[in-house]
Amino acid sequence: MPPETNLFKLRFALIKHFRLCLKKISKLFKLIKQVLPRHKIILFICPVLFGLLTWKLNLLLAILIIAALLSFIYGWNSLIFLAGTILALVICLISLIFRQNTFAETMSIYAFYFLFITVILQFKKNLKKNKHAAISKKNM
Repeated sequence: MPPETNLFKLRFALIKHFRLCLKKISKLFKLIKQVLPRHKIILFICPVLFGLLTWKLNLLLAILIIAALLSFIYGWNSLIFLAGTILALVICLISLIFRQNTFAETMSIYAFYFLFITVILQFKKNLKKNKHAAISKKNM
């Protein structure tokens, strides 16, 4: 047999095995969704995600990412993150006045994170509002 045929058979077997694994994983996730309601899944995933994020990142950034995910899922008000942006910028200004440049740089980065989350949440809110307006116009 030529080596190309063996390579083709190996590639075909790997693709078939990969698809089978994906089907099993998909069935597992469907089963988990049936057994656990949405909020319980999130309450299970958040501590695991928090542990992974604090391991790779720092504590404040991990808390910020978890809060952003929860607010995106549950539709919390984005003004909380806007207040965080303003607070981080004020702390940045004060630390620049006292010549704490590295801390000011860190706080400006956090201000950007807060602002980014605010914009994403407002974008989601506006998309939802426009979708409801289009549905109500269509029904008229």
